[in-house]
Formats: sequence, structure tokens, C-alpha cells
Amino acid sequence: MSWFSENYDKAAIGLGALGILGVGAMIFLGSSKVEEDFTLNNAKAGKADTTPNDWKVKAVLDSLSNPVAYTQKKFGDRPVNLFVGVPTFVAKDDKSSVIDLPKAKEVHAGIPNTWWLEHNLDPGFSDSPERDADGDGFSNREEFEAKTDPNNKSDFPSLIDKLVLKDVEESEWLIRHGGIVSGKTRLSLQTNTERDNGDYFEPGTIFPEKTSYAGNFKFIENTQKSELNERTNVASTVDIAIVEDQRPHMDKRRYEVRNQRHPTDRNIKRHYLGTDRTAVLVLDAVGQGSKSFKIAEGKRFSLPAGQDEKPYRITKIAPDKTVTITGPGLESPLTLKP
Repeated sequence: MSWFSENYDKAAIGLGALGILGVGAMIFLGSSKVEEDFTLNNAKAGKADTTPNDWKVKAVLDSLSNPVAYTQKKFGDRPVNLFVGVPTFVAKDDKSSVIDLPKAKEVHAGIPNTWWLEHNLDPGFSDSPERDADGDGFSNREEFEAKTDPNNKSDFPSLIDKLVLKDVEESEWLIRHGGIVSGKTRLSLQTNTERDNGDYFEPGTIFPEKTSYAGNFKFIENTQKSELNERTNVASTVDIAIVEDQRPHMDKRRYEVRNQRHPTDRNIKRHYLGTDRTAVLVLDAVGQGSKSFKIAEGKRFSLPAGQDEKPYRITKIAPDKTVTITGPGLESPLTLKP
């Protein structure tokens, strides 16, 4: 066996060391060659570039530092905004010429063309007057008539104009006259769900005591009236108790409670049948369109509902469900029907 075979590992290490030394020598010699080819440490400053258009660059730089004067142009006697696009309009039967809105015939009857331009609204739709630009529940036409801002949701016409009557709820009560004993009048009250058998009361007594209507009525006095039966030509005397409604919103309304029917008119009963009516209202504006609220006849309310100040009042709800309302902004009482 040869020496190389026996000492293979040692020979390999020796050859590797010789290789490393060779590479190092090449790097050292190469670096000195680079210094000969390229002078790195003796570089000189170059001459600044110049072009024939230097004056243009200077003009641009000057324009950025100098104030800009803007003179608004005019079209005839009207100023023109040069920086905002202006929509143009043409008539549907003549598309070859542009309409000059300030001088043209009203696009929508009753609303000047200049109003649309002043409020940046598009009059080009057939229903532009019925559109609601700011979403407050009032149409453009309603805003125009009320002189409010159609682009400001917080500026809108009187809310009473948007009040809608959805329904009228009714509840009945009955006061009976039970006769007079020792100067006292027997009175009782009944509803569909409650009954107070009553008692004998002196004038000035508040009644009843045993129903949800407790304290609502006051017996004022008992009167008598002579009534003629036209069939028999015989007169009879009827006792009539005068009862006053004590609920604040009813303005001390008075009722006649009879102890017998009218001898001829069968529609006049021997009792008094009262009806409490409550209006179910909706304010179709300012996001209130789906919210209903209830106001009883005679009571005050606010718009929107729930405010401390209550300037409006339901003065009457008729049997045919016609609701009469008074309040600010109404030259005459407002009437609503479902």
C-alpha cells in the first residue's frame, strides 16, 4: 500500500491549506490592481448641469411662493364660478339648445328656477318638488313654501303639517240616576269591565269611589223638568242630575243624567252614556314615521312627542272620529280624519 493511501487525511488537509493561501494571495494582488485602474481617493467635484430651460424651472418655483390673484368672471350680469362644474339642461322637445335656468320659464310651477340653483338642487326630475333632499320628511316644495333650508335636516317647516291621524280608540262609561231620597240623589257608574253600585249623594260630592274613574265626577245639583208626552198630551216631571267632569283636560264639562226616558224622544235615555276618545297619531317626519303616540280628547301634546313643552291640544274628537287640534302655527283649528 502506498504512503498516500495510508495518509489520505493528512494529504487532504495539506491541500486545503494550500488552496486558502492561494485565494488570499489573489485577493491581495487584485486590490492593488484596482487602485491602479480606479483612483478612488482623488475624485474632483463635477460641474453643475445647466439646460436652456432653466428660466422655466425658476418661473414655476416663483409661482409657488407668490400669491395668486383670482378675478371672478361674469356671464352677462351673473358671476360664474370657474372651478365648479355647472349642470346644464335642455328641453325635452328641443335638445339642441341649452336652457338658461335663471331666465327660462319655471321648470316646476310655483318654484322659481333660481331657488333650485341657490340650494344646489336638481330640478331636472319630474318629481323634484316631491323629493326630500335632506331626509327630514318634508318635500322640496314644502321647504320652499315654508322658507326653510331643503339641505338642512334641522331646519324644517312646522311639524303640525306632518301630523297624521291613524285611528281613534273609544271606551264607554255610563252614569245612572237612581232617584232622590231625603234630598240625596242616587248615582252609580258602570263600564264594560267595572261597576260601582253607587250611593246617595248630596250636591258637591265627588264620586265614584270603586272604579278606575274614582274622583272623576262631581255631583253638582238635581233639577227637574216638565216634559209633554205628545201622544197622550200628558206632562210628566223628570229629575235630572247635573254631573261635572273633574278631569283636568275636560274643562269641567257637564252632563245631564236623567231618571227616566223622554216621554216621546226614545233616543233620550234614562242615563248618561259617555265616551272617552283617544287619538292615535303619527308624525310622518324627521324619522318619526313609524312611531305612533296616543293623546286623549282635551289633552295637550308636543311635536315630536315627549317634549316638556306641550303647545298643541286636542279640543274635540267627534263621534265620526274627526279630531280637532289647536296650537301655534295654526291660523284656524286643524281637523284630521283617519
